[in-house]
Amino acid sequence: MQHPKEWEEPFRVLNNEKEKGFYFGSRVEFWGIGAREIFEGQACFAQMQYLAFASGGNLDLNDFKALGMLHGVYEVAFNAFLNATQLDRPSSVIHPTVGLFLLVCDMAINPGSGFPHRIWPHYHSFITDTDPGARFLMLATVVRLKCSTVATAIQRYSREEYIAVTEELAYHSLNDSPLAIAATCSDWAKEGAPFGGLMEEHRLFRFKPGNMPIRVLFSHFLSFMQDKLKMPEFFCWPGVWMAGERVSEASELFDRHGALFMDKEDDDGIFPRLVPGRDESVVQEVFDSFYAINLTYDMTDQWIRRPGPFTYNYRWLSQSASHDDIKGFADRHFETIYGVRPDAVQTFA
Repeated sequence: MQHPKEWEEPFRVLNNEKEKGFYFGSRVEFWGIGAREIFEGQACFAQMQYLAFASGGNLDLNDFKALGMLHGVYEVAFNAFLNATQLDRPSSVIHPTVGLFLLVCDMAINPGSGFPHRIWPHYHSFITDTDPGARFLMLATVVRLKCSTVATAIQRYSREEYIAVTEELAYHSLNDSPLAIAATCSDWAKEGAPFGGLMEEHRLFRFKPGNMPIRVLFSHFLSFMQDKLKMPEFFCWPGVWMAGERVSEASELFDRHGALFMDKEDDDGIFPRLVPGRDESVVQEVFDSFYAINLTYDMTDQWIRRPGPFTYNYRWLSQSASHDDIKGFADRHFETIYGVRPDAVQTFA
């Protein structure tokens, strides 16, 4: 990884030169679309593709519109994509245009500049190289100006099509390709590589206590990137690969990268998700440690910068536990870390 301290001098130069976006008081550019619109559009169109393939192609965009699925924030990104590419609005959700839209979403929200690669090609483009909205509109514009043939390239939703289109878009937009990013992360995770030991913790689901939440999240990220390198088409077009004739190892991938912790339909508390092959007690232990440390992060923040006594607003963690139960859980871990109980800390209003 490039050490962030290496960024300081180039960014200081941009600050001194009053480069837009790099100095205090600079105007902030809004692109009319951001991560929220891209995420919501990506999720909605992936779901519609799943339903379309599951129904044998009997549902089109007008049907989904009539069902109330396609409205507001769910179609902002797609409309912006059509406007930037100047492509016609398709009637079918399994049309190549929709496939290309989801691929552009995938590239827009996964930059490589700064992480995992070095800042490239230059520092003054760092903001637009990493801003999801800017990347989305840039890639869509590149489709229109530089490589219009990709508009009809996605027919089978295959790995080969994904590689061909992403490589071409990356080349013309001076971006890292998604598979180059995934390959770098995968190399870090190999046995004997810098994070090989961490991946063994991930395999066993037994994590060392130091920086435990970061160990959990980063190891899952690396595992995700390993699978994305092997089967990028699934992660770009999950709806296609989870219904109809294309269903293969999708169920296993879906389970492997599902949420670690989740709520229930009738309970807004947080619960560990049981996964085949993992011992229930081990999963519970990781869950307890993960959230105990998160509570300690919050209490540390209170200790440093908030006046008055500690507050224990952690009902989001468990609706069934009493206030005293939650307080005791938080206090025990705080004392483990700092050697003092929160009630013994002198506070000032």
